[in-house]
Parts: sequence; structure tokens; C-alpha cells
Amino acid sequence: MLALFLLLYLFIVRPTSVVYTKAVGLKEPFDQLRVALEGKDSLLVSRALGQLESALLELKGSYQRLGYLRGVPFVRDYYLDGEHLLEAFSLSLEGGRSILEAVGPFAGVLGEAAALGKNLSTEEKVSDLTKTLPQLSPQIDAFLGKVFLIKMELDQIDPQRYPRELGDMQLRSWLESGQNLLSQIEPLLEESKGVAEFLPNVLGIPERNYLVIFQNDSELRATGGFITGYMIVTVRGGKVVNEEFHSGAHIARRLPHSPPPKPIRRYLGVRTWHFHDGNFSPDFKKTAENLISMWKRTKLPQLSGLIAINTKTGEKLIDLFGPVKLSKYSLDLSDRHWLPKDCRVGGDKFTSTNLVCRLEFYVERRGRGGAEKRKVILAQLAGAIISRVKSSLVVTWPRLSDFFFSLRDEKDLLLYSVDKEEQALIEKLGFAGRVEESEGDYLHINDSNFGGKKTDIFMRESVEQRLTKLESGGWRKTVKIVYHNPQEYDDWLSVEYKDFVRLYVPQGSKLIAIKGAKKEWGSWEELGKTVFGAYFTLWPKRRHSLTFIYDLPEGIIEKDYYRLMMQKQPGTNITLVKVKIDGKIESFNLKTDKKFEIALE
Repeated sequence: MLALFLLLYLFIVRPTSVVYTKAVGLKEPFDQLRVALEGKDSLLVSRALGQLESALLELKGSYQRLGYLRGVPFVRDYYLDGEHLLEAFSLSLEGGRSILEAVGPFAGVLGEAAALGKNLSTEEKVSDLTKTLPQLSPQIDAFLGKVFLIKMELDQIDPQRYPRELGDMQLRSWLESGQNLLSQIEPLLEESKGVAEFLPNVLGIPERNYLVIFQNDSELRATGGFITGYMIVTVRGGKVVNEEFHSGAHIARRLPHSPPPKPIRRYLGVRTWHFHDGNFSPDFKKTAENLISMWKRTKLPQLSGLIAINTKTGEKLIDLFGPVKLSKYSLDLSDRHWLPKDCRVGGDKFTSTNLVCRLEFYVERRGRGGAEKRKVILAQLAGAIISRVKSSLVVTWPRLSDFFFSLRDEKDLLLYSVDKEEQALIEKLGFAGRVEESEGDYLHINDSNFGGKKTDIFMRESVEQRLTKLESGGWRKTVKIVYHNPQEYDDWLSVEYKDFVRLYVPQGSKLIAIKGAKKEWGSWEELGKTVFGAYFTLWPKRRHSLTFIYDLPEGIIEKDYYRLMMQKQPGTNITLVKVKIDGKIESFNLKTDKKFEIALE
């Protein structure tokens, strides 16, 4: 008996205890790697990887001493799982090391902490990116190969063999999460490779012209706001070599006549489709194609793409880089009590709070001459902000990166490229502003301010969706939109609101009724959706409800789940949204596109 216990200790207990100790020893270098990655410090990352590699080598050596377990029927599968797991871990470290070695020479360009002493400006960094990114593409290919091998190793492990919990460890969940994560990493790496290949061209190799349109969401339109101005930006080798600003009306005399869409003709009283009204489609790709088509008819410089920003982009940039002072526009408006409150704060500088109101003050109240002269302030303000971005040091790169993607998520930055492959990448990365296909229910509310001046500065909207099951088994939906302008009438910013509203819903939906409309536009098909249209007006200091009632197509709502995708309009005034179905309520703020599902009883 003593001999048996001795054998068990020597061949099972002691080797297993050593393996466990070595495995626990991985935690410390793992934590160090996490901290180094969060700090974007390549030297610390390299050191932590080295410690993990050494610890893993010791663990694999200890594990191999249990190799005789391959011959034990009950234990064999578990032992092999351990081998697959260790090999996947080893391949992960090899891949991480290869990526680190690839980006090491470009640490300063990519904004890593270890290179901060180089004091590169953002403009210098972008210029250098045009040279360095193509060299990363082969490394991403190699890493994709590693990911494939890692996935092969993990796919040979059956998580169902393991209990959900083993002590404090969520064992089965960890294994399933690792397998799912790799499925998500592969397309991300493919997209990263696409960025590395296309970005140098996008940044001006060879030279490119981009049209930047400024959409004023104080006068809301389909893709973000009235096109108050535009800038032709020439980029060469990652550097902006020319900027030319004009008001939205500047192009009018160059543009041949073409009839506008019926709502624009009816509510704006124009007989030709002007460039500044060209963003009529809520799908930004369609709008961009229309604007570039208009542009081509003017014989102006050929464009490679279109960039759309709104006033919220300016507000966020000022939040990031601080208030801006322009010498010709530096009045202290704090004592002008007739102005809205937001206009009077900030002293003599433009801040994120007073930006929109002060721009309108200088353009509409203090401006002289035509639109081109009055809107020179936009060029000067844009130039001042761009100068700050270009001269900002590499230390701001992580903040700029986060800022860039927040603009994407909230649709304050929209992109379009005339190159089909680049456009496909823009759509994958989520910057295209498309009206998307969806499973289940869908809703997009699109407001166009046609003649209500800058009332959208003050306008607030809330939305309530209510779904009711009919005796026939189908579903009827009621969408109630409540509009409220709390500001007094001033004949300048806050006036009678005039709104052309479009509801985009699942294709095949049947309109039952519209309540609260001054004019109903009925229903039609567009962008793979059914659209309901209505027009109403609202005076300041009042509320107005606009309600659409319609039947959803059969099969949109499943037996057990209700799924909804609600897409945000860029620059929207919608804040709170409620959805009521089957006695349940889901509430959210519409800052970004929203997807969710509710279990039905």
C-alpha cells in the first residue's frame, strides 16, 4: 500500500502540483503585459512577453512529464486538450512578438509611449504613416497565419467536456470565449490589412483633392444639416498642402439647372436643386454620389472623396484642444442679455458651449455682404482648429484616435470615396452613414428643417414606440414623436419650425394613419425600406406630437423575441426613446445606432 501511495505521489500528485504552480506563475507577467499594453509602452510589452515566454517554456516542460497520461483512457482527452491549449498560447506569444518587432521601428509614428520623447507633431506622424503602413501589411498576413493555427488548436478542444465552474474558474466559459474571440479577431485583422494598404493612397500618394462639407445641424437636414460651407482640401504625402473655403451658395452660379425633389420645391420655394440642398437622401453614400455628380457639372477640380462634418464635430474638437480666439471675432457678449444664454458664456473666445450660437451671431447679426463674405469666419475658425490638430504632439494621438471613433459612432463624421474598394472599406469600418439592412423590426426617423431657420439649436424630440398584437396574429406599431422648442421667438434663431419628416420602416409595412401632420405624403419604397412622409409646423414655446400608425410585415416579429434596429440621423434632436411591447418597456438615449431584443412571453 505504501508503495502505491509513493507511486501516486511521484507520478501524479507531485508533477501535477508542479504544473499547477507553473500555471499560476503566469499571472504576474500576464498582468504586467496588460498594464504595458494599456500604457502603449513597447519596451514594457517586450519585457512582459519575454517573461511570459520563459514561464511558458517551464510550464510546457513540466506538462510533458505527464506525457504517460496519453495512455490512460479516461484522462487521455483532457491531457491532449492541455497540449492544444499550451500550443495555442505559444503561437499567440509568437504572433505578438512578430507584431511587436514589426511596429518597433515605427513606435513614434504609431504613438507609443516609448517614443514620446521624439515630439512628433500629428502632421509629421500622418506623413510618416504613408511610408510605414505598407511595410506592416506582410506582418499582418503572417499574424493571420498564426491566428489560423491557434484556431485549429483551440477547435480541437470540446468545452462541453468541462464543468461550467471549477472552484473560482469559469472553465467552460473561458474556453468558449477564446474560440469566439478568434472568430472576431480574423475579420478585424483583415480590415487592419486593408487600412494599411489603402491609407497611404487616402493620405495623398499620389496627390488627392477632398471635398469637406460643413453641415449646420442647427438647421437639420437628412445627413446632418444644411450645407453652410465647403472646403477643397488638397493632400500630398500625408500633409495638407492647400485649403480653399467657400460658402454653400458659392457653387450656385456654376451649377446647371436641375429640378429639385418635390418636398424641397414645395417648402423652400425653389425651382432648381442647389448644392447646399443636395444632401436630401438619408443614406450618406447616395447623398455623396449626388453631391459629386453636381460637382462634376461645375468643371471644378476632380475629387477623390467627400468628408462631412457638423457643428458637433467642432464642439468636440474645441473640448479636446481648448477654446479658440479669433482676433476679428473676439467680442465679449456676456452683457448682451437679449442673446441666448449659451452665446453669453466664454468671454471673448469660442468654446464648445457657445460655438454654434456665436457663429450664428457673427454670420447673421454682424455679417455684411453676401454669404461668401459673411461666412469667412467659418474658414478662419476651421483653419485655427486644423492648425492645432496638425501641430499637436504625438502624446495626443491616443486621445485623437478615441475622438475619431466617437465621431464615427455618433455620426458626426461621414466619409465617402469614389474608389469602390476604398468605399467598401469605409463601409466595413462604419464611417459610411448607410441606411442598413436589418433582421427584425427597423426604424429611422429623419427630420429636414425646410425654412425654420436655426430652430434645431433648441428643438428636443422624444420617441415612444408601442407594439400591439392583432387578433389576426399580426403586429400593429404606433410611433409617437413629441417635438418641443422651449425657446422664445426671436425672429433670428428661434422661429416657426417647418419639418419634413420621413419614417423608414421594414419593407412591406402598411400605413394605417398619420396624426398631427399639416400635410401627409403617404408611403413609398426607398433604400430597401418602406417610407412614410409628413410635414408639420411648430411655433416656439410649444409642443407638437406627430404619430404614425402602421402594420408590420408578417414574420418581422418572431414568436419568442422582438428585435429592433433603430438608426440615428446625424445631428438628430432625438434623446429619449421608449419601446413598449408585451407589457415590457425598453428605454435608451439615441446617441448611436441601437440594436436590442426583448424576450416575449
